[in-house]
Amino acid sequence: MNKFLIALGVVVLAVVVWMAFQPDTIDYVREVNDEVAELETELAEIEAAMEAGTLTSEQAAEAQVRIAARIDAINTSASAGQKSKLTDAQRAELAAGLLRLADALKSYQATLVAVDASVMELPEADRPVLRRGGGGSGKVSLAVIADEALETVEEQVDEIIEEITDEELSEEVSDSADETLGDDDEMSTTTDETMPDDTDNMGDDSVNDEETSDSDDAVGEETGEDAEDDEPMVDVSIEAEAGFGFDESANDDSTETTP
Repeated sequence: MNKFLIALGVVVLAVVVWMAFQPDTIDYVREVNDEVAELETELAEIEAAMEAGTLTSEQAAEAQVRIAARIDAINTSASAGQKSKLTDAQRAELAAGLLRLADALKSYQATLVAVDASVMELPEADRPVLRRGGGGSGKVSLAVIADEALETVEEQVDEIIEEITDEELSEEVSDSADETLGDDDEMSTTTDETMPDDTDNMGDDSVNDEETSDSDDAVGEETGEDAEDDEPMVDVSIEAEAGFGFDESANDDSTETTP
């Protein structure tokens, strides 16, 4: 009887412990998804306001603070969720939420940059001070925070994929990650194409400089040769100017000796 009661007590205790920790684990995943959904909604509203021309610099500054705080909250919840005991299904759901965050940050990249630009129109004293998540030092822009968040998301998703024991599910999450995060190089290339290539311009300038230098040398040589040929004409001109107004007979003599 005592053994039965002891065994029953152990089972009850196990259930209580499971119920105590399981909701927190689920909350981490749900919190990430909820925060990402709210971020997507807010970014869409900000983009619409900017396109309509109704977003003021003051409102942009407030949006900066909210978005930065939300991104930090999502990363914090995701990190806490990774440290808790998740099932494979929960890990996959957590990874999906992080990939949604990455997709939102990339889709609204231009909006984030525009928000930063709008805030810069405010006096320096009125601009919010944004800092990196985790207590990092130094002022940063919202666009920089988003870029660093993308790097963090990639690391977190890679870790989650490694922790999923179901190979088929792990492969599905990996494919989704590749689809969402795999075009970073393409985005970088697109950005580079819209910017002037200083290296190529420098190369062209150096070629042009060499060609110009060669042309100048050639012109210089020709000018030198022409100068040698034209020296008598210059001397005659100088003599003529020197004699002008002083001795008309000198001019007559020079005219007669001219063939």
